[in-house]
Amino acid sequence: MRGKQPGTILDHKYEILEQLGSGGMGDVFLVRHIKLEQKRVIKILRQELAANEAAQRRFQREAQLATQVRHPNVAILYDYESLSDGSLYAVWEYIRGEEVAHFLKRHGRFPLHLALDLAIQGLRGLEAIHAAGVIHRDISPDNLMISQAPSGALRLKIIDMGLAKTLSMDPRHDITQAGMFMGKLQFCSPEQAGLVKGQTLDRRTDLYSFGMVLYEMICGRPPFKTDDGESFIFQRLSEDPLPLLGRNPEVEVPPELDQALLMSLQRKREHRYETAVSFIEALEPILYALPPDDGAPPTLELPGRTSETTVQARSTGSLTREERDALLAEIDRAAARRKKAREDAAPRKPTPAKSAPLPEPAAPPPAAPPPEPEPVSSPPAAEGDLETIPVQVGAPAGVPSHDERVRQAESMVEGYLKDGRRTLAQLALDTLLELAPAHPRRGDYEAWVKFAGDEAEQKRRAKEAVEKGREALQRGDLKAARKRLDAALKAQPGGDVAEAFRAELAAAEEGETLGAAADEHKRNLEAALERDDLEGAQKALQGLTRLEVPKLTLDLYHRRVVEAGHRLRLEDRLEGGDFEGARAVVRELAQAAPESPEVEALHQRIDAEQGSRQREASLSQGIRQVEAFLTARNPDQAELALKILRQMAPEDGRWPKLERKIRSLRAKA
Repeated sequence: MRGKQPGTILDHKYEILEQLGSGGMGDVFLVRHIKLEQKRVIKILRQELAANEAAQRRFQREAQLATQVRHPNVAILYDYESLSDGSLYAVWEYIRGEEVAHFLKRHGRFPLHLALDLAIQGLRGLEAIHAAGVIHRDISPDNLMISQAPSGALRLKIIDMGLAKTLSMDPRHDITQAGMFMGKLQFCSPEQAGLVKGQTLDRRTDLYSFGMVLYEMICGRPPFKTDDGESFIFQRLSEDPLPLLGRNPEVEVPPELDQALLMSLQRKREHRYETAVSFIEALEPILYALPPDDGAPPTLELPGRTSETTVQARSTGSLTREERDALLAEIDRAAARRKKAREDAAPRKPTPAKSAPLPEPAAPPPAAPPPEPEPVSSPPAAEGDLETIPVQVGAPAGVPSHDERVRQAESMVEGYLKDGRRTLAQLALDTLLELAPAHPRRGDYEAWVKFAGDEAEQKRRAKEAVEKGREALQRGDLKAARKRLDAALKAQPGGDVAEAFRAELAAAEEGETLGAAADEHKRNLEAALERDDLEGAQKALQGLTRLEVPKLTLDLYHRRVVEAGHRLRLEDRLEGGDFEGARAVVRELAQAAPESPEVEALHQRIDAEQGSRQREASLSQGIRQVEAFLTARNPDQAELALKILRQMAPEDGRWPKLERKIRSLRAKA
């Protein structure tokens, strides 16, 4: 399924909007359910793995276990099916939010109130998972999502049941091979890392992992003193986690919180919390006892692009009864306000006021409807079937008479036409004609509404053509852009929609005719960028600037020169191992060229390079640990440490030599 483009329809139900990620098992896409008009996340098992029985069972198991859990703090599984090419897919709830890992990367740590509130929510979700007889086995900042409810409150949800396992040891679900590590070493419990022999996993491994995450959420640092994210796994052989008190001098925590969190991180699981509920019971009193948090809450970075929603004009023949009643009620309210205003202004014995007849223009210009009505609030557009409106004869005082309702409907038709709200004008006209089918100005009103509809449709088509023209312009396809401009002018002759685009296109076409000098500067700039000659690229860019090439072209080349300069600086930082300096360079690039597609790719490259170096450092530290155990003539501990090294890098060629040393030590013993 790799390479599926936005707009592709999966299984006749889901339209791909964008790809969110890719992993060893398959790809993850943001999709739209065509009929329900709701966003979903689809995880697709790649076609080449669909024939792999183990991969297929793992994917199916994730779906089966997920269906057993229904909780507001756990992501929801909606569907599980196969595609025509044999690949499997699962449809999950779309959570528009931010991973805890990303939040930590941006802010460093959570405010204490927020950390505890989200932790209690996550533990409630974890309790629901455990109550279903399942352990997650991959609790980490990457698998905890923060979203924002309509009320503004933040909500935490547990995602990714890909490594989940039943507590009943059902062989149909347990596809883990003997000795195979599952999860993330940085957050796994000692028994999950294989440091405790003979122990099967239970819910306490998830609680340990959750405690690791919460520790870092509170103080922004891991609970073991280490320079990287993996080497402290070896410290779990003999060391306790560092106290939360004083771990980060900038963070003040109550002693009770320190005790509660350290209990979740005990090396022996018998000393930890038995259930997520007991963990919650330890945290809730601490949260409630905290002084009020007067600081501004941190911002939540919500992914996804905001896009305009196209609102289709709806037929006036499809109003529901409720919506029709709402429209009539608005007319009644407006008529009542008008009646009351007349009564208040009238003498002591008011007489019924007669409305002045509306003028009868023979052929009014459609863009200038009849006399301006008095302002009334506009009811929402709606759908359903119109019904006949009963006319009250001799209505009691305070209830608008039939004539008043007719006059008010007239006023609403004219007002909506004046404001250019054609759909609402049609709704009001339908109501008017039900009240007075033989209205003397029926023909005028119908002609004006029709013209307004035609004009709106012309404008819509012109806007659509201009949007596609701008897309062609950005691609550099001036011929296609010119065709779109012609289409816009044809759709709305004499209209103003295409004028701005006409100027943009004219500038771009002028830029295409600048001649050989501009082309030469462009070729020189491209060549300089190719050989990393930043000075030559800047000179060529200055030459283009003097020729007054189109702004669109100049901005593009300027961005590329800026990117090249930052890329060279980045290489220097990476070569020296200065990853923070490298990230600072990328942040500068993001400020200098906000539209640059290089920013995200460079961030990923830095992360990959840093991860590679940290991993090698972890392996080197692990090798030293094995050698130390061998020197101390402790083959059992050396064997455990080597096992972890194999899990981190199974194909590394250094392990056979260490194995021989361990066997030799055992033989001598």
